[in-house]
Amino acid sequence: MRLGARGLGISWERPRPTKSGGAADLIISGGGVAVKYNVYLRKDILLIFRSTDRSRAELAARHLRLAGVTAEVKREGVEGMWYIEVTTDRLAAGREELRKVLAEIVKRAVENDLVDAGKAERWLVKLEEGSCWRRNCRSTVCGCPVAAR
Repeated sequence: MRLGARGLGISWERPRPTKSGGAADLIISGGGVAVKYNVYLRKDILLIFRSTDRSRAELAARHLRLAGVTAEVKREGVEGMWYIEVTTDRLAAGREELRKVLAEIVKRAVENDLVDAGKAERWLVKLEEGSCWRRNCRSTVCGCPVAAR
């Protein structure tokens, strides 16, 4: 799947069980560079990227921003691990193409009994309708899917 003129490709692979739900790999590629993120399905959808290379983490955040997701690189401890964590609401505020791929992951996880169907339904509503990570957003300036309605 390609994201418009930005030329980003979004795909996913390897749905798998975890101790507390399911997981899959989300790949966003652009400019000849692919970044692999871990998507965990627990109490929320949680996207994680970790690296000891700060520039790689910044690239991962840039790819997410191009896909419409607000993402910040943070440092963990003194060991120099850089990470990004994004949950359901911010992912649901992303571009439609990204939300569709995340919805595919959730649907496959339900088919494979990796997550509860009720919980998955709530996620799917957010992903399919889109949402704004800002509380009570009514702005037409932010460009979020909620304000566009």
